[in-house]
Amino acid sequence: MTSGTIIEALPWAALTAREKTKAVSHCFEAGLTVAETAERLSATYGVVSDGAVRGLAFRQGLRPNRDADREAFDRLKADRAMRGKSRVKSSPAPRVTPEAYPVISHEIRGSAVNIFTVKQGQCRFPLWGHQKVPIGQKLFCGKPAIEGQSFCPACYERTHRRPGEGE
Repeated sequence: MTSGTIIEALPWAALTAREKTKAVSHCFEAGLTVAETAERLSATYGVVSDGAVRGLAFRQGLRPNRDADREAFDRLKADRAMRGKSRVKSSPAPRVTPEAYPVISHEIRGSAVNIFTVKQGQCRFPLWGHQKVPIGQKLFCGKPAIEGQSFCPACYERTHRRPGEGE
């Protein structure tokens, strides 16, 4: 080697698992957090993500400095709170549950067919509500359906009514 020759470090992807493990374990032994380890390794080997460090640590059974990670997380949380940018978790949209199925008139019950005998062109509006019912006792309206639809006119109106439009 002559003077003036520059030796470049290999990129992270070109290192062997043993070399990566050695680099990460040295950082952990020095008390660095996962993020600090990734940052230090990135300076030497190019881009090294936190996820790459965590994954390697998990696969190789290395234990990162959890106390330092917790301290760093607490500092970040405190910084966000001071700047008023704390992350607000959005609550999930409330689950819309239909009110109890309307009382099915005797007129519909008279035409009811069970799940095994309902045919094409018959209304498939379920008459069993929210209860658990044995499959043989699951009844459908059975009246003649609107052409190209699954329900008869009365059941179609019942299922496609907007909330607050009445019964």
